[in-house]
Amino acid sequence: MSNQEKDHEVKLKALQGLLIDEFIHRISSGEAAPSDLNAARQLLKDNGIHAGLSKGNPLEKLAEILPFDSAVNE
Repeated sequence: MSNQEKDHEVKLKALQGLLIDEFIHRISSGEAAPSDLNAARQLLKDNGIHAGLSKGNPLEKLAEILPFDSAVNE
């Protein structure tokens, strides 16, 4: 790997770190717009971050209230 490629990789990692910090700030402070939440969700997905449902998990409550069409999921 050339020095230019290494420099490029370092910059990309730094940019991703800044982006993650900004998402954390906006979401924690309540300032996040729907587009911010969607972008944060996509960043997690793109990086292989997934959450499973289990009893007592807040995601379970969210899944229960969302209007899923059960016929589509069968």
